Amino acid sequence: MKILKVIILAAAVMSCASLYAAKPTGRKPEANKPTSGRIQTSNQIVSPKVKQLMERARKGDAAAQNELGMCYFRGDGVPKNDTLAYRYFGQAALQKYPKGILNVAYCVRKGVGVKADSLKARDLYVNAIGIGKDSILNRLDEASKKDVFLAKTLAYVYNTGKGGVKRSLQGCKVYLKRAVDLGDKASLTPYATLCMRTRDNVSAQKAYKAAYENGDTAAGYWYARYLINGLGGDSGKGFILMNNYAQKGMPGAMEIYGMCLLEGNGVERNAAQGFEWLKKASLKGNLPAQWELAECYATGNGTDLDFLQAFRWMSREAMHSSVNRFKNWLKNAEENDTTKSYLLFMQGLKALHNKDFATSAKIAKLLGKQKLTKESKVLEGLTLLASDNIHVVMKNIPYQSDLTYLR
Repeated sequence: MKILKVIILAAAVMSCASLYAAKPTGRKPEANKPTSGRIQTSNQIVSPKVKQLMERARKGDAAAQNELGMCYFRGDGVPKNDTLAYRYFGQAALQKYPKGILNVAYCVRKGVGVKADSLKARDLYVNAIGIGKDSILNRLDEASKKDVFLAKTLAYVYNTGKGGVKRSLQGCKVYLKRAVDLGDKASLTPYATLCMRTRDNVSAQKAYKAAYENGDTAAGYWYARYLINGLGGDSGKGFILMNNYAQKGMPGAMEIYGMCLLEGNGVERNAAQGFEWLKKASLKGNLPAQWELAECYATGNGTDLDFLQAFRWMSREAMHSSVNRFKNWLKNAEENDTTKSYLLFMQGLKALHNKDFATSAKIAKLLGKQKLTKESKVLEGLTLLASDNIHVVMKNIPYQSDLTYLR
């Protein structure tokens, strides 16, 4: 309502002729001139219907104020006047009359009797929904089938949960799709992103493709990801496209590009080059790349075996990743996998970081049972220190040069 009051106050101070004060003309009326049922007031000729609306509007009838605004807007029974139309719509809106708010929103959107402002118009539509509930929502829903602005406004409502509407990503998706179908290219990328968030990957891939072909270069990254993952049919094309983003220094693209080379996805396998791209992405702070780089060091894939480096990079990633990643790695590791003990050790560090000392102590004992005495003792010692200076320990321990027990 604050927005409404500001808008209506501005309208109130506008200079406009009085509707009702008659001005002397110095001429006598022509007695026999036909009036066609109209009455002249304040140098304006208005119909009896408008005169009745004026009387009701003076008494504060919101419906009459709104209808009088429509008369001025259309020139129905009174000369067309956008300023007065906006003024009467505003009077109805100030009384929380939903149709009045809708009409003020339309005026603000289109610049009818007031300066156009799309953001204020959107907020006014949201305000109308909050007051008029389902009746206004249904009315806007019907209008949005042919109106991009209203479709995007309703998408905003469902995405934010404003106007008393329950937040719904699916609802937002429906209206963004409507905007896209109406030809709004700007809605392609938001729609694609929402499809991805709601796991509608087929629609997401198509929308990202359309957005990229329409000139949205950022959408090309996601389009390439879908191609590389086998959605869209051409992983080789995805690799080439991802290469462009990797060359420009995008960490996420570097990581994916490196994994393509490491695994031979869409390109001839080159583990050494893949390792180098993962290293570049890791140094730029990409967390998945840090974990994958650690795996390269731990398994000798694309580089020499170096458990100390594996430990260092796993430590960096461990401070930010979810516990599930460690669990999944441990679940999938073979019994003779040389990295399994280090993954278990890293899971213990992760538990320490989360101040789950019971879990870290349990893992320390498990490492001891596996005859990994040094790892067990280090983790046990860290657990004892953790309550006082865990963050200092976690910051420094991965970079101490004397951690020979990892080799």
